[in-house]
Amino acid sequence: MNTGFCDIKTSDLVKASWNYKEDNDFLMNKLVENIRRNGQIENIIVREIGNGKYEVVNGNHRLDALMVLKFDSVYCYNLGEISEIQAKRIAVETNETKFSANDKSLADVINEIVDNFDVKDVLETLPYSEMELDIMLGNMKEPDIEPEETENPYTQKIESPIYEIKGENPAISELFDDKKTKNLVLEIENSEIDEEIKEFLMVAAQRHIVFNYSKIAEFYAHASKPVQELMEKSALVIIDFDKAIENGFVDIISEAEDMIKEDIENE
Repeated sequence: MNTGFCDIKTSDLVKASWNYKEDNDFLMNKLVENIRRNGQIENIIVREIGNGKYEVVNGNHRLDALMVLKFDSVYCYNLGEISEIQAKRIAVETNETKFSANDKSLADVINEIVDNFDVKDVLETLPYSEMELDIMLGNMKEPDIEPEETENPYTQKIESPIYEIKGENPAISELFDDKKTKNLVLEIENSEIDEEIKEFLMVAAQRHIVFNYSKIAEFYAHASKPVQELMEKSALVIIDFDKAIENGFVDIISEAEDMIKEDIENE
């Protein structure tokens, strides 16, 4: 095959055994949703390795995502019959020649995206968690992580985030989207199924309610003390990590601390 851009069957592509990029389930899920939404808009770089096969030089994780989405063929750039060491150099050159983002400019762009798209949809494709997005948009102060006064380099103290008023108090209708839940409930109510099963499905339908945590953070900052306390108990916001542990929302923190202690003791 000639060098240059071409379509290659997924079955003819081989992942590079020397690929140095780490796996990350969180980012892989985002990548799959990105390609599901936009299609394959970035080509994969390959080299010919004989027997009609092509080794992926740049795009191993993209290939994984494309295979999850059952793509039959992939748009590639074929480097031809180059050596492995040449391929490795090109992999580093194309993977690592990246420019850092300006935090403020990035936050402005993200803010504009959130204003024009559903938050749940945005969180499916952008490589950020809900908390990271809230911090970036200024709805939450980034938790301060300071080492405790100990020789243990792994122990960290987490400061609770601070919610401050940034703008107008949002309306209740802006805090969540329950359209899908209402449609499901209506469908369940009209179905001819056992009442006990119907009751269970009614409860399960509530999990499709989408919360707008950016708006919730702003609403919390405007709310009265009793309302704030109830929001904390519902884990809509987390102000006091000790209370959150008591309420059972972040037990994982205690588990993580135990794991760190165990690792240190075994060293």
